[in-house]
Amino acid sequence: MDELIDDWAGRLRALAPHVSDRDSRSYVYDLVQAAQRAQDEETAEAAFEREE
Repeated sequence: MDELIDDWAGRLRALAPHVSDRDSRSYVYDLVQAAQRAQDEETAEAAFEREE
């Protein structure tokens, strides 16, 4: 996962060079976590609907 975050943080810094390494990594990490939570919720909802 660190490799993914580093890769996307680098892309962010390329587009916004004024953003620090720390801030870009933090932003990307938060974004990945939010996406993972959304996917987990979707999976749980689908499993619940299958059980009904």
